[in-house]
Amino acid sequence: MYLMYVDESGNANYNDGEQYYNLVGIIVNEKDWIIVDNALTKLKIDFFPNLSPEDVEFHAKPIRNKSRVYSHLDNEKVKDLFRKFFEVISELPITIVSILVNKREIMKKQIRFNPIEENCWEYLLERFDNAVIEKNKETGNEELGLLIIDSEGERVDTQLRTLIRKIVKVGTKYKPDFKNIIEDALFTYSHWRNLTQIADMVAYCIVKEKDSNELFKECFSKIESKLRANDEGIYSGYGLKIIPRDL
Repeated sequence: MYLMYVDESGNANYNDGEQYYNLVGIIVNEKDWIIVDNALTKLKIDFFPNLSPEDVEFHAKPIRNKSRVYSHLDNEKVKDLFRKFFEVISELPITIVSILVNKREIMKKQIRFNPIEENCWEYLLERFDNAVIEKNKETGNEELGLLIIDSEGERVDTQLRTLIRKIVKVGTKYKPDFKNIIEDALFTYSHWRNLTQIADMVAYCIVKEKDSNELFKECFSKIESKLRANDEGIYSGYGLKIIPRDL
């Protein structure tokens, strides 16, 4: 089975003043899950040897703000942590899919892209289903895909579960038939899931890279090869879909 851990950066509305919304999925085969999980646990122990790994959550904003367990870090240590994190995941058996929405550009060009969340989930699920198909062709297996999503509370989770079921059951404009995704997603808290924490960090990194932040341009360069790509190695539109697409 292929697992896709999902998290987001920003808000899926046009009224919050933020420029970007980014929905990210981290795909891993269940047989590789322990490799990825162990690598993140080791990184936590390396940086916080006096804390239990369960007490450390890789969450981009608290790291940048030096809050929670990161309050004692100076600026250089924060940069080192980000660099090491993305160096570690660049070596792991994962595939990244990102749906990045430039909300300011959409409003400026008066492009119709609403509701943001529903449209982004359609794009993400299309790419997850296609990724499972591609991987099954490579391996000769017939495996399915399961979504594991960072929980935002029972009401929001129920709304999102309903949306995902609808998309998988009815299909989309570009993919009328989903055959490889289990429609009932699992919701969990990112604090307990290393791979959901990867999704959070990657989502934040991609947004900051688009803002031309030098640190995150460096971090992004480490994980470019992990973005889903076509046979020619092109990830634009495959592993990284930017809306509007001409940006």
